Amino acid sequence: MSHIRAAFAVALAALAQAARADDWPTFRNDLARSSVSDETVDAQLLEQAWAHVPSAPPNSAWPGPAKWDAYATLAGMRSMRDYDSANHVIVVGDALYYASNADHAVHCLDARSGEARWTFTAGAPVRIAPHYADGKLYFGADDGYAYCIDATTGARIWSFSPAPDAETVLNNGSLISTLPIRTGVAIADGTAYFGASFLPWQASYLCAVDAQTGKPEGQGRYVHELGLERTLEGALLVSPTALIVPQGRVAPMLFDRATGKSQGVLDGGGGAFCLIADDRVVHGPGNKGGWLTDSAADRTKVASYDRGTAMLVDQGVSYLLRPDALGAIDRATQTPRWTTKAHHPHAMIKVGDALFLGGDDEVAAHSAESGELLWTAPVQGRAHGLAFAHGRLYVSTDEGLIHCFDTRETRRPAEHPVAQQAEASPAPPIRPFTDASLLDRWVFQANTLTAPNATTLRNLARGPSATIEGVPEFSATGSVQSLALDAVQSGVSVAENFVDTDVPTRDITIEAWVRVDAPTEWGGIASITQDNGAYERGWMLGYRKDKPGFALAGADGGDGLTWLIAKDPLTLGAWHHLAATYDGLAMRLYVDGVLTATSTSESGDILYPEHARYYIGAYYDDDEHFRMRGAIHEVRVYERTLKPNEIKQHHDTLAEAFPDPIETTDTQPTEAETFALATGPYVAWQDPQTAIIRWTTAEPSATDILIGSPELGTNHGAEVANTSPTPNPTTSHEITVT
Repeated sequence: MSHIRAAFAVALAALAQAARADDWPTFRNDLARSSVSDETVDAQLLEQAWAHVPSAPPNSAWPGPAKWDAYATLAGMRSMRDYDSANHVIVVGDALYYASNADHAVHCLDARSGEARWTFTAGAPVRIAPHYADGKLYFGADDGYAYCIDATTGARIWSFSPAPDAETVLNNGSLISTLPIRTGVAIADGTAYFGASFLPWQASYLCAVDAQTGKPEGQGRYVHELGLERTLEGALLVSPTALIVPQGRVAPMLFDRATGKSQGVLDGGGGAFCLIADDRVVHGPGNKGGWLTDSAADRTKVASYDRGTAMLVDQGVSYLLRPDALGAIDRATQTPRWTTKAHHPHAMIKVGDALFLGGDDEVAAHSAESGELLWTAPVQGRAHGLAFAHGRLYVSTDEGLIHCFDTRETRRPAEHPVAQQAEASPAPPIRPFTDASLLDRWVFQANTLTAPNATTLRNLARGPSATIEGVPEFSATGSVQSLALDAVQSGVSVAENFVDTDVPTRDITIEAWVRVDAPTEWGGIASITQDNGAYERGWMLGYRKDKPGFALAGADGGDGLTWLIAKDPLTLGAWHHLAATYDGLAMRLYVDGVLTATSTSESGDILYPEHARYYIGAYYDDDEHFRMRGAIHEVRVYERTLKPNEIKQHHDTLAEAFPDPIETTDTQPTEAETFALATGPYVAWQDPQTAIIRWTTAEPSATDILIGSPELGTNHGAEVANTSPTPNPTTSHEITVT
């Protein structure tokens, strides 16, 4: 194994050259999966330039950790196969590419604006980011094929499967090959390397084919059928003489690159994380509490790092990420240089002197020299994917979003087509309204902007103007206009600190005309709130999941905020008038002019926090920032408690201005329509706009009816069902959806 050990040192030097370029051409930047870029960036100047929202969130092959390892009697395990929990990106020039396991496609976006360019649809989910080389993209899919397509147009050049006649199975809603390509495709010296593998009790394949033709012809090209006990999945790594292939819950395998012969399994635990560093391989995160193993080229363990979730190595320093800490270690002596608290455990890359970390709904940057926290920014979801190219940071989350942060000046609102559209469609006149107690009134129409294409919205009462975050997108809503809220970058900031505004001290009413399109655990419509552990103060009109709510803390009330939640949910996608009042004795919540909930848990003056942002369109405090998806037409805040008949009148006056909700009719199947689902449904994407959905149903038998019989009970029905001698007749179904 000494020749492999020596070659690993050469590998890092050669592969590091790819990491020095401004591009980010493959998963974690290079075939050593170093996650290191030599670009420099002032992280404190980064601002979100755009965010891409896919048609569907990721559909991971193995979502979450295994609950239990019966063979090894292990519980509480770590997630070891999270290689496709986000839409990881690569960037070459002005093009961004990502693979989707939700719509079975590879997508190309403009890296500067996020605008879509083209989409290539494979025959099943694509789980590993493509590899760019010589104007082409290479990737594998769950249909068992490796693909080569043109990077400019998305046109197919070739595809190859080591077992085109392999059986297919239903997996996560898609029909896939029993030999899917889940290692990605890695290109080195004109050869495309990949593995086909799924279950340890069937044979796997390791392939090396010509990158130009897709054929296993020429020296160093092969298609090897491996034995059992292999589960090749996760982005493979390449050195001049070796291939390192992760195996999910089992430690990575080492193969001779020239011949494809196995060199054995590395010491340590399993996991999808794998890195070539110096003459060694770092891999993990093991299981249970997790650890990273540092293995030499002869596969023996050199060191291990308890609770490690990720590591990168640059210029003799190892940077170790843990669930609650980040540290720098001198690699030669294994002595710590510094350690700092960090709560962003999902991903890490290094750009110049900045370490970027991915966390829950947030991305952060620390100094590589000292560990000092330099910058944070909100994102939507857990940030599992990070990439940096041409001065831009790209963050991919488990909700499917791709956020782009840029230090350069982004397009002005006047240059944005949405802003131009708002100006080209005149807003209807605003209905006059006067009330001596009215502090704030914002009507979200283009004609309340301080100037055409501006982002400042005039307050039509006594309070301050508000600033729209993102590019204002106004649209016709019945006979009025509304502001779209995309749950990504849109929102409305009234004040960085509410103390700079006039707010009610005791009696208060908040009214809003809103449309909520998607539920969320914590939804905010208008608020001045801090809810940080035991420190709960302020007020909020919002929603919990899909039910409207009102939260408030009174100076003479109980500990923290009281949440008043309506019994019935909102109709998602429909317009509602919400109102909340407090008079120092009771909280009341109204939905569409009707009182729906009351509480006397709070009393006294409103207990405000020392510092909080005054915000519309998000649940916003120092710890959380959950933006709303939907639209908003108007928000009013009064320094008195409106009477029930006033709130009803306000609802009735404007209700006719909004479109009626879409009527839905729930129908129960007749006896003749009753069926049992036998298989499926599963989806086969034909192109970005067309999918075929297939499923099989079985005609019900008397046994099936007994299973659901309340007289017999579930257990009795199951016993009868187990005695059925023959399966029920089945019928196949198929529909095409565009």
